[in-house]
Amino acid sequence: MSQAGLVVYNADEMEPTKIVYYSGEDELKAGYCLCYKHDATVHATDRKLARGVQVVKPATNNLLLFAGVVHTESDGVTGPGYVKIIEPRRGTMVNVLCKADATVNATALKLVNNEYHLVAGTDHQHPTNVGIAAESKNTSATEALTFVYLA
Repeated sequence: MSQAGLVVYNADEMEPTKIVYYSGEDELKAGYCLCYKHDATVHATDRKLARGVQVVKPATNNLLLFAGVVHTESDGVTGPGYVKIIEPRRGTMVNVLCKADATVNATALKLVNNEYHLVAGTDHQHPTNVGIAAESKNTSATEALTFVYLA
C-alpha cells in the first residue's frame, strides 16, 4: 500500500527524497544522518541558507531536527554543497549508519551529538529516536550500515 507523498512505479514504492544544502565540510557517505540547522534564517535571501533547506551534522542543539539520511546518489559528496537525502517518513526502510547492538523490531535508534551514525536508545518514546531496527545486527564495536524503519 502506498503512503501519501511516496512515488510508486510498477507497484514498487520509492523512498521519499529531497535535495538540501549541506553547509559542513566533511565528506558524506550514504547512510549518514543529517539534521536541519537549528539557527538557519527563516527568510534567507540565499535559499540554500534557509530553514528547511540547510542541513548539518547532528549536534546537541539540532538533535530534534532530523532531516534525513544521505542517499546513495550523494555518497562521497564533500561539503559545502547540495545533497540528496531520504526524508524521514514513518515506516520507510533505509540503510543507516549505526553503532548499536540492534534487535529487529525492538531496538530504538537515536541521533547522538557530533556523530553521523545512530546509537541504541533506551526509551522508545525519546524525542531523538528516529527509527527502529529492521534487522538484528551488532555494530556496537564498529559503525556499519543497518536496515532501519524510520519513525
